[in-house]
Amino acid sequence: WKQHQILVVSHVMPAPADGGFDKAFAVQSIDDDGKGTLTVRYTFTPAKQNTSTVKNPMLLKIPRKDYTRVVFIESGKTIGELGPGAWVKPEPTP
Repeated sequence: WKQHQILVVSHVMPAPADGGFDKAFAVQSIDDDGKGTLTVRYTFTPAKQNTSTVKNPMLLKIPRKDYTRVVFIESGKTIGELGPGAWVKPEPTP
């Protein structure tokens, strides 16, 4: 893990009846602008309604860098942005 790190995107969604957790997320692209911003584009398709919900994570192996910003674009819409240090756990030492 000296060269990579894990970025986790998660959704609470209806529990898939067929166990198809891996079908909910589809990565379109992960772009590094070279200036500290990482942009993650993906689609999210929740399972059909069910009587229970689950927290379904998508784990992305990305290059280890000191990104200053991470932008999430889900199904063509910007849904969130994390600024410096807010997304790294444990936080880096100054």
